[in-house]
Amino acid sequence: MDHQHPPAGTNAGSAPPRGRAALLRPVQALAGTGMGQRQPIAIATLGVEGARDLDLGALAGVLARLLGMPFDAPARTGPAGLAEITLRWSIALQRAAGQPVFDGGGIAMGSDGSYILGVPYDFASCARIAVRHAVDTVDRLAGSSPAGWTGLLPTLERDTDRVLRRLESGTAVAPSTVHLLRAADELGVPWMRLAGHVYQIGHAARARRIDSTLTDATSKIASSLAQNKLLTGQMLRRAGLPVPDHLPVPTEDVAAAVAARLGYPVVVKPLDLDGGLGVAAGLRDEAALRGAFRAAAGHGRQVLIEKHHDGEDFRLVVVGGRVTWVIERKPGGVTGDGTATVDALLRTLNADPRRGPGKRSPLKTIEWDEEAAALLVEQGLTRESVPERGRFVRLRRVANIATGGMPVPALDRVHPDNLRMAARAADVLGLDIAGVDFITPDIGRPWHQVGGVINEVNAQPSLGVITARHMFAEIVQWALAPGDGRIPIAAIGGTDGAGRRAVAEVVHALLTAQGLRTGVATSGGAWIGDERIAWTDASGCAGGHMLLTERAAAAAVIEMPPRRLAASGVPFDRCAVVAFVGKGGPTSHQDDDLRRRADRAVVAHADAAPLFRRPEDARKAILVAPAAGHAGLAAHLEAGGGAVWTEGAGARTICLVGLRTGAADDRPVTRIPAGGAAEPDPTEAALPYAVAVAHAMACESSTIGRIIADIAGGGRNGITGSAR
Repeated sequence: MDHQHPPAGTNAGSAPPRGRAALLRPVQALAGTGMGQRQPIAIATLGVEGARDLDLGALAGVLARLLGMPFDAPARTGPAGLAEITLRWSIALQRAAGQPVFDGGGIAMGSDGSYILGVPYDFASCARIAVRHAVDTVDRLAGSSPAGWTGLLPTLERDTDRVLRRLESGTAVAPSTVHLLRAADELGVPWMRLAGHVYQIGHAARARRIDSTLTDATSKIASSLAQNKLLTGQMLRRAGLPVPDHLPVPTEDVAAAVAARLGYPVVVKPLDLDGGLGVAAGLRDEAALRGAFRAAAGHGRQVLIEKHHDGEDFRLVVVGGRVTWVIERKPGGVTGDGTATVDALLRTLNADPRRGPGKRSPLKTIEWDEEAAALLVEQGLTRESVPERGRFVRLRRVANIATGGMPVPALDRVHPDNLRMAARAADVLGLDIAGVDFITPDIGRPWHQVGGVINEVNAQPSLGVITARHMFAEIVQWALAPGDGRIPIAAIGGTDGAGRRAVAEVVHALLTAQGLRTGVATSGGAWIGDERIAWTDASGCAGGHMLLTERAAAAAVIEMPPRRLAASGVPFDRCAVVAFVGKGGPTSHQDDDLRRRADRAVVAHADAAPLFRRPEDARKAILVAPAAGHAGLAAHLEAGGGAVWTEGAGARTICLVGLRTGAADDRPVTRIPAGGAAEPDPTEAALPYAVAVAHAMACESSTIGRIIADIAGGGRNGITGSAR
């Protein structure tokens, strides 16, 4: 194994290193998934030497320190344990950079004794960076002794920080997106990244698209209106909903004049930004106003001056026309305990592990600044004051989570009229998901009695994990209702190339005849229904992704040649049926991975019966035999498996009988006149496989018999269903 330099912590000529890890070839990022994972994987071939006496628990502890998050010891020991640590460190780096990587990865042994790592990823470039850094870090630690790790830590910490910044640069995914995708993953909903930060949940005709909390149903008009606070106010005011008086101001002097006309206190905010950026509330004099104007002008091209309204600050989340969650947003500050100073209370508050300055921290730290100092003066306090027990000391004017606020659940406190008001506000702007910010003296009483104003409506509301973690699953379920976003998928593999394509074409015709607008991707092209959408080889992962992002497809049939499986992986996490056309059945570990993804059935030649000996495998398998007396078929049927076989002599008759679910259940399908050729063509040879697949996909027997007879008789084309 060729290393360019000895591992860190050792010297040339010293004792042999305790362990070594190195990549044996470049990392290969598959377009699809494999090795039992649900999302795309990168294949890393790892060579490991030594490592049999390494304390892998201690090594994992060092990695936890580098990442600043838990990192457990591996389940394996020795070289396998070092490979496992490398795999998990590659995944942990991507997760720490805020990327949606949820699978745990896979490990297999190569024929040369190497370890094959399947590293799940969202961005292929990030997987390569993470793997290379993981291998380098593990190699340096394994090649040194625990006594030498202390000296390595400063360099490793700098390198890890640098890699995390690279992973975040240009690929940072909004936290709400990650939480929504995690919820989809936990619900068993398929998802994939389409482009940039736009993701698809579900497949084809059942799919939806999301970008954080924007969906494919959020119109450009609605989001543009919501982003412009002046236009939002006009729309809501016209609808009779409560909004504050406000005016746009081009200069600092005009801002002062408008504030005097509205009457202090006032609020200054950028006209077209959200997230609390540049917002200053409760301004009581011109000096404060002018400073706030300059700050707001630094964030946006236009500035809005708004009449300040006292009250509690609430965020009402509207999903699909209904308020589903409400939080009260407590402003950033501390609560006295009668013994600690304001300064000490703030240090304790900021020590909360949920708080941090970064955008991925669910709560934000509160720094001592001019705003905090001014608020202390207004409250008659200093940093050394000791507030009495229970007294709240406000350190931020705006009650926004992004500026240090704290969310408190409040749905059960909201008056029904206020819920209807928020739902109407979202509807007036045309938003399917919205965050309605409402200031009121009493959320438990109707707004039209006690007053209150809609301060803002967010078209892309951020949903935190402090109180609203459950909302992400609710949004996914609402978006996909009814169902889980899946369409029936048949994957046609096996070693018989002509047979594979023929089976795919016939199954496409059968599903189409059943009333499903079906897509098919084969080595001869791709179709949606009878419309051709690809004219070159569309088999494998590329064709699968093509179909599964087509909004017109209600079912999909994908030809999966073995070479494409090895090179690109699988385009889905699960499917309804997998068929292996040809006598070999599943013959590789990629085939085996594909087989395990079938929910309903696996179709294979009867010669592959030994692969389905286990009762749970037999019950899912439908075997295709040349005759009812084929060896091993009776035992398979007794075990609860299914079968299709051909009866009849001569070139004039193909008799398909079977589809048994048990030895006593014989359901003839039909007698089919053959085309008259002395030898069956690929389409005729494919018919038993196609019948088995269609049956497993709930095609009616009458439909199967009618369409198969038509195809075999030469009156129907397998792709379009039209007359030949």
